[in-house]
Amino acid sequence: KARSGVRIGGATADGRAGRRIASMVELPERPVRLFCDSEDPYIRRLQVFSFDQVGLLFKLCELLASHGIDIGSAEISTEDGLVNNRFELYTSRPADFADANEWCRELEEFLQRNLSSGGAMLEGSMAALSKRLSVNPDLLSVVCFTEIAVHDGPPTELRYQLELEGINQAGLLTYMALVLYRSGFNVVKASITTSGGHISNTFEVS
Repeated sequence: KARSGVRIGGATADGRAGRRIASMVELPERPVRLFCDSEDPYIRRLQVFSFDQVGLLFKLCELLASHGIDIGSAEISTEDGLVNNRFELYTSRPADFADANEWCRELEEFLQRNLSSGGAMLEGSMAALSKRLSVNPDLLSVVCFTEIAVHDGPPTELRYQLELEGINQAGLLTYMALVLYRSGFNVVKASITTSGGHISNTFEVS
């Protein structure tokens, strides 16, 4: 669990931490990739590689929501300080993907600037959006929250499994990511699904 500050790869971020992680782990040449679905024009698959940063899931959700894109499902994993985010995206109008190159470039630029600033840009983004979110938490329930005794992280790191179910709402994943960030948790892994208007999300957090 992150006690204070913005954590990058297990350290409290201050610029030096960001440079240290960057020297240890290299991002792919194209960290943000968008794939078309040959059978369904309403679907895209987004893959984002980034350094491990608390609050990153929130920023991804915020950016997609601002362009009218819904996240139908996602798988998130972290290994050696590098996060692999895989999203299945939906829209009611294929034309909403017309500016996909623009927001993919925006996301790449944000990841780089946020790392260089030690997370300061991410904090400002969250403060602004938290005032605009309109989510009813009564439509969301916690199935379980338990400590994970054995995991693949550092021996001294505490990790927990959080399972949530509820009614899907606009901005719900962004809201959950914001709550986790404000509570000091880093999302290490996640499985996010939406079916028939219901959500079932499992997070592994530290």
